[in-house]
Amino acid sequence: MGSAVGNPGDAIVLPEFAAEEVDYEGEVALIIGTPARRVKVDRAWHHLAGLTAANDVSARDVQLGRRAHVGRPNVPVAKSFDSFKPLGPCMLSADDVDAGQPLVVRTHVDDELRQHASTTDMIFGFAELVSEISHYVTLEPGDVILTGTPAGVAENTGKFLKAGQTVRVEVDGVGTLSNSVCRMAPQNSPVGEGIVR
Repeated sequence: MGSAVGNPGDAIVLPEFAAEEVDYEGEVALIIGTPARRVKVDRAWHHLAGLTAANDVSARDVQLGRRAHVGRPNVPVAKSFDSFKPLGPCMLSADDVDAGQPLVVRTHVDDELRQHASTTDMIFGFAELVSEISHYVTLEPGDVILTGTPAGVAENTGKFLKAGQTVRVEVDGVGTLSNSVCRMAPQNSPVGEGIVR
């Protein structure tokens, strides 16, 4: 959903009915530069414009079916709430990084390092992901692929996001994507934009 995409500095808004198990996922995001349809792995890198940092925010209780409002596991809804896909702060051009070059991803919540890993630890490389996805759908310029997150997410630690915290995702060569966390004001609240900091 387009409304899920956020900018650096935008708030991650905890949904009113699913605010208790909101998780962070620091990732590398691939940005498609030219149409890709059924491309081979050795050609896939040429279809990228570049990459950036992403936070694949997820409401785990919705994702895993623990939220009665949803009634069953629902990954698309869990990951598509407004503000749940911040990207940035800039794009590292595909011309400025080698296809197999390792990049380090770090995620901090406030001052605590929660995730720290290299892209060499990924199950599937960037080119493999682009190639595989292009065999199911045609990738168009501007499409974004989130590549997966390393260990350390709150689903495994119980340290879910709370209003007032700040999440920082760092990717080598890209910089730091920083977003505060806030809660949504109850319906019919007089708060201006429906957000409570």
